[in-house]
Amino acid sequence: MAYYHIVAADARSPRDGRFIERIGSYDPNVDPSRVVIDHNLALKWLQQGAQPTDTVHSLLSRDGILLKYHLLRKGNEVEAVQKAYAEWHKQRISKLEAKVALLTGRAREKAEAILVEERAKLDRYPVYKLNELAAILKAQHDHTDVVAEMDEVAQVTEVAEPVAAE
Repeated sequence: MAYYHIVAADARSPRDGRFIERIGSYDPNVDPSRVVIDHNLALKWLQQGAQPTDTVHSLLSRDGILLKYHLLRKGNEVEAVQKAYAEWHKQRISKLEAKVALLTGRAREKAEAILVEERAKLDRYPVYKLNELAAILKAQHDHTDVVAEMDEVAQVTEVAEPVAAE
């Protein structure tokens, strides 16, 4: 069974090699699939220029992280970003609830647990972290002539981790 860590890694590292920081995980074995990503870490790495792989890009989009990042880069106020994310999140919850309603038995129990976790995401990522990121992005926008050198070129990628057979 596949289980993936979502990590920030140097672009020059091999796919399953050394990574800089783990920012989340992805379990495609349950229905709906389970994605756990630390929004603050993901936003931090995106702000530093990380380039997500296609799969991770879709997971970040599915989790609303790219929405937050896009709105912050456009210069929107943090409160407006939070409001847009909350609205988007409500729509996502209603889609998941409709999908869970179609399931039965053990699959439904697992899906309901994931749904509870999804509902808690709004409270898990505080506004003050978004304020920090917004300030950094504004400073970058205001000082476009200043080029910051990074010690490592980060790339968000996935690393497979074997799961013990049950």
